[in-house]
Amino acid sequence: TGKQREGRGSMNFALIAITVLGLASANEVEINKIISTLEKAVHFFEINHEQFNLDGSTGFCILRALMKDTLTRWSSSGPGAISQQTKLQDLVLKTDVAVRKNMKEIKLQEPSYFEVFQPLLVDNFWTFKAGWMQTDSKLVYPERRNTACFGENSSDRCMSQLLGTWKNYRVPCLNTANCRKMMTTVNCPNYSLSHQLLYLIIAEIKNCTDVVKLGKAVSIQHLKKVYCTNMMKINLEIEDENFPLYRRDLFMENIMLCGMIGYSDFFKTQWLEAIISWQNPTGCYLKIELGRCGESLGLAWSLTPPPYTIQYLTSPKQHHSDFGRYVQPTEMKQNASTKHKRVKRRDRLMSDNCTSHLTGIAAGALGVFLRFHGISQNVREPQNI
Repeated sequence: TGKQREGRGSMNFALIAITVLGLASANEVEINKIISTLEKAVHFFEINHEQFNLDGSTGFCILRALMKDTLTRWSSSGPGAISQQTKLQDLVLKTDVAVRKNMKEIKLQEPSYFEVFQPLLVDNFWTFKAGWMQTDSKLVYPERRNTACFGENSSDRCMSQLLGTWKNYRVPCLNTANCRKMMTTVNCPNYSLSHQLLYLIIAEIKNCTDVVKLGKAVSIQHLKKVYCTNMMKINLEIEDENFPLYRRDLFMENIMLCGMIGYSDFFKTQWLEAIISWQNPTGCYLKIELGRCGESLGLAWSLTPPPYTIQYLTSPKQHHSDFGRYVQPTEMKQNASTKHKRVKRRDRLMSDNCTSHLTGIAAGALGVFLRFHGISQNVREPQNI
């Protein structure tokens, strides 16, 4: 009857309303968790800004840009939305002040390195597009190389050629066959792969996409999908291994980079919960035992030059040249209690055994989760590939 149809229609509408409200409520809970975690991380950055190197600070610069973009596109609703936006505005201001103070320190401590990568710290350098997409399991490499595709000096050179800070050339979008080949080689593993994606991201930001053109058949967008698909594969492997300590930096870097360009299947609830759980009470990442550096310091997207070092800080007032002893690769290998490949070089170990680099990477990863939940209505759990 008509009344029965009306009744069923009302029930269906009520169920839809309850479902939508449930999703909105769950979304609000996620945002609150992320903001709470970021408040602690930003506070740690504020009070320890003198101890952060450029790599660690870059993560907070990306976070600053992500928070600004989130506020601009905010779509989350609910009773706590205004409070959340207010907290985010406060975090943007605090992060900005800390970054500016930190830049002065880096310029004094590492002037040549600062000159090359200073554009990455500039406000408004990092930009993001609207919309979400998914990786494609059909693009997973049949096999990955066992060794890195290139060294970090080569990677740094290619990035600086995009930025226009390489040696005396001072021209952005410098086109070299070596960099094009290096950054578009398939089957690369781990950090080589994430650096390839970072290179493409910077190329787009600097409007240098012609530098990496491979012909009409392969677009830069397709190449990014290939890279993120294989970064997703790596992250799923890391999850299957129960997030070993030495692979967490790569795991969070992959989330940050692919999340920045809109790959929503990286925003898994269990991955967010894991990242939140790794934070120390002080707000930093990662507390390690000094005698086990090899296990925990598989540094993520470090741009720093050789030699392989860990800088031990005993005072935030110390100058760069006084940071302590060098730990060479052989010593790292001897100290390692976990079997893995050593591929990165230097981080700065701060008070409470916190690391500058990993804290910055974690801040960036949390930032992409925040942006996803803050600007996406009716958020649903992305599916595995």
